[in-house]
Amino acid sequence: MWPFKKRSATAPTQIASAGIFGGNTLPGVHVSENSVMGIAAHFACVRLIATTLASLPVHVYERTAAGKKKRNDLEAARLLREMPNPEMTSISFIEAMQAQVSNRGSAFAEIVYDRKGNVKELWPIAPGVCQPQRDKKTGKIVYKLSGTGEVLPAFKILHIPGLSFDGVNSLSPVQLFRLTFGIGMAVEEFGARFFGQGTNIGGFIEHPATLKAEAYERLKTSMKEKYEGLQRSHGVIILEEGAKYSKLGMPLEDAQFIESRKFTATEIARIHGVPPHMIGDLERATFSNVEEQGLDAVRYLFRPWAIRWEQALNIKLFSETDRERFYVKFELDGLMRGNMKARYDAYSIGLQQGILCVDEARGFEDLPPLPNGEGKIHRFPLNLGEAGKGVKSEN
Repeated sequence: MWPFKKRSATAPTQIASAGIFGGNTLPGVHVSENSVMGIAAHFACVRLIATTLASLPVHVYERTAAGKKKRNDLEAARLLREMPNPEMTSISFIEAMQAQVSNRGSAFAEIVYDRKGNVKELWPIAPGVCQPQRDKKTGKIVYKLSGTGEVLPAFKILHIPGLSFDGVNSLSPVQLFRLTFGIGMAVEEFGARFFGQGTNIGGFIEHPATLKAEAYERLKTSMKEKYEGLQRSHGVIILEEGAKYSKLGMPLEDAQFIESRKFTATEIARIHGVPPHMIGDLERATFSNVEEQGLDAVRYLFRPWAIRWEQALNIKLFSETDRERFYVKFELDGLMRGNMKARYDAYSIGLQQGILCVDEARGFEDLPPLPNGEGKIHRFPLNLGEAGKGVKSEN
């Protein structure tokens, strides 16, 4: 539960933690939004998306006649760039919210306004507490807080939704893919039990006669005390009374244990839209395709999430009038840079065709403009002319 304070002029509602969805699956394990975080591949995907998005520069821009202008002096920019509330930095806030979305399908934060009606603080709401619903009288979307039963209007809640059929109630990846996550948890539990409890001798004992109860118990106890567990594995068995030991193959090989773990990791990466190599699965990664897959992740994974955040923040941070002037933008350029040679080749083409000026190209590399406005000049090739007309000769 978040360390929420009691409600005051500047503090959010005190909210009790609600129960997390969960249930048993066919593999025989209990699957919930909390338990699946113990699956390495799922944790890696959630962490990757959350930390990458939270680390991106985010700015507030103003639309002007000359283009766009950064407005870091606005309160909304301070919230997103520094501290959305007195207890969290901006990266912690975005990371926590995005982790909820990736794991549960939605994330909610309570909005605290000052006396002038401006957004002053943003407080994440604990997972499973907030539920959107439609008010029966007004027909508008409201948000009910379990535990307190309080119902908040939409303007007091920042809602970051995931994939949804109605745009309000998001689909939980854990609920949709309970079997996939259940298999992953079952494989992990099987491996833990095998190494923790298994008698790793890799064979069985044959006795020429029927053992009495006392002899059977003595042999059983001896095997457990001397050979069971990871630290006692691969030991030498001392047998009595003509007992015979027969060796067996590795059970994990027969069950294709390693292959099952790899398949589960690939499936979970596919659910999140994460290239497998970005969570440490390099089996199918090559030098030539890793960079392109990374750029695909920016285009098809991080960019859609950034747009979801931008649109939700624009609606809640600015009034309808202010939205015509101001907007929030996550800067994805840093992720799209690729290698240095590719970047500089692109700058060269842009400069030669007059698409970029020198200052714009330097700005992409976080370099200062040239002095005396020299870098603001756009240059075009001399041999270019209007279509259908010849190039004028200077002679």
